[in-house]
Amino acid sequence: LAYSAEAIASLIGRPDQARALLDQAETSAKEALAAQQSGQNAYETLEVARRALALAHHQLESITQAPDQLARSSELLTAAIGSITSDISDVTRLKADPVAFKPLVDSAQAAISGGHAAQNGQGDPLAALESLRLAEAALDEALAPLRSAEERAQRAQSGIEALLSQADSEVARANQHVTSHGSLVGFDARSQLSFARSALQNAHSFHNQGNESAAAQARTAISYAQSAMTAPLTTPQPSSGSRIADGLTGALVWSVLDSILSSGGSHRRSWDSGWGGSSW
Repeated sequence: LAYSAEAIASLIGRPDQARALLDQAETSAKEALAAQQSGQNAYETLEVARRALALAHHQLESITQAPDQLARSSELLTAAIGSITSDISDVTRLKADPVAFKPLVDSAQAAISGGHAAQNGQGDPLAALESLRLAEAALDEALAPLRSAEERAQRAQSGIEALLSQADSEVARANQHVTSHGSLVGFDARSQLSFARSALQNAHSFHNQGNESAAAQARTAISYAQSAMTAPLTTPQPSSGSRIADGLTGALVWSVLDSILSSGGSHRRSWDSGWGGSSW
């Protein structure tokens, strides 16, 4: 033999196991056919046959792949141990229930010990690989909900940061628009810009607090900023006393409004529902 009896111990009974499973699959298939011909439901019997056939295939495949796996056993064991060690670290990183996960972690640690022993020529490397595979599959299944939650949180965080960046950009553009057009920008556009600044300030504040309202405030800031930029500009008119007075009054009102909206503390408002949602 090219390999020691200890190295292929897990393969000894597999041909007989595969034969028994094939016999079971054949018997179940015949029973399913008879049930179908008599008008009975054959689904469950067919499922038994399918599972037996799949297990037989696994047993035979493990035999045919054994030479390659044995030749690469040290490399394969190193990779498997590294992979399951990462899963064990995830148990702590994802704050999994230590009591609930203890049996799974203990099984993983035992599989790792078996892998190291096989690498040192003490044990069946194929059995060690199978133990590592099964232990990791069990850990992966248990960790899947926690990993999904983490991925959702990461996607949400990435999404809100992109939204805040867009809001920053839109408000900056609106500021530039108002500054560059000066007196041609009307009271409505300046009001929209003030609302945009206030909503943007709220968005960043909520984001820093972990408040989910940050996204809504960022969208509000974007909407108001875009409204400020698309508002029609006023047409220059020959100056007169009344027009000068109206212009000064409008500028004064806008200045007060902007000061109120830009200040913190008790003046801060949520503008999701528009100007009509204000309490002043």
